[in-house]
Amino acid sequence: MNVGAKMMCPEIESRFGQLEERRKKLVERVRALPEAARAKSPGARSFSPNQLIMHMALAEGVDLGHMTKCPPSMLAGRKPKPTFVFRQAVKRLSQASRMPTMRSMLPPAQVSLEHAEQRWDEVRAGIAGMLGQVASPDAAVIKYFPFGTLSASDLLLLLEAHSHYHETLFPATA
Repeated sequence: MNVGAKMMCPEIESRFGQLEERRKKLVERVRALPEAARAKSPGARSFSPNQLIMHMALAEGVDLGHMTKCPPSMLAGRKPKPTFVFRQAVKRLSQASRMPTMRSMLPPAQVSLEHAEQRWDEVRAGIAGMLGQVASPDAAVIKYFPFGTLSASDLLLLLEAHSHYHETLFPATA
């Protein structure tokens, strides 16, 4: 299940495929809601379900942006060095502990599910293409302040933790 242009190594492809299944299930959970409920935020500091899908696209788009500026080929031979900040972020996301959202990851007030889903599809395809450029889950794929240089496995861990966070808190954060 590779939505990118290149073939991924089997371990990366398996984990990425699981992430894709989770993405589809989250979108379907939102789609199952009445249209009015999709656009309604459950609280002042929470995303509407439609905004949640766009937030996921924007957050992963930040990762893709860093990968595009400094592709895995430019990181070849570099040793991944995740920082303390990365480890703490993954830990808090994995525990579904509320965290502030970076401004660049805030969705617009009004967004359609179709638009958000399309954007997330595009971002995931871009990430898949970048992950297809490395032969090992241990290879560096992204240099990202303040998270450090991350391997494909580290990046997948971050995406998995972020998915878990929103799946667990849905609809409280949606």
